[in-house]
Amino acid sequence: EEDGAGGVGGGAPLPRNLSWSEVVQRRTLHEKLLSPDRHRLSHAEMERKQREKQELAMQNRLLLEAQRQCRLKDAEQHRRERLEKVSRRREEFQVSMDEKLRRATALHEEQLAKRQHKCARETAKVMGIKQEVAFIQELTAEGQRGELQARLELAETRRQELRETRTMTRSDLK
Repeated sequence: EEDGAGGVGGGAPLPRNLSWSEVVQRRTLHEKLLSPDRHRLSHAEMERKQREKQELAMQNRLLLEAQRQCRLKDAEQHRRERLEKVSRRREEFQVSMDEKLRRATALHEEQLAKRQHKCARETAKVMGIKQEVAFIQELTAEGQRGELQARLELAETRRQELRETRTMTRSDLK
């Protein structure tokens, strides 16, 4: 059958003064109105579609929950790794500080030992010098005593001689 518009069949005759775009638009509207989506679904089909939607929604929720759990697990793993790294760094720092402290203590002890050794050498040197000074003083004192003794003996000898000469002169005078 041919209608008055030039053969776009399937319905009431179209007026002759319609443009091609209007014809296509009416045809499209007509097809939309007659499409199976516009028909009412039976109760069973509506329940089936509703179940499918619910199942799809449930799958999407489960998928989202699984993704969220995965992200949480990754975040927790990352946090643990960071904590372990910080802990390792602290431990390495503590070991480093302990080593530095041990070296510093050893160096301090070594320096103290050197000072003590030097002090002992200086003390021994001073004691040696003191002994030398005491020895020199003793020798000097002995020398002075000997000199004094010699002078004393000389003076005693002179006095004795003077006495003898006086006694002789007195005995000669008598």
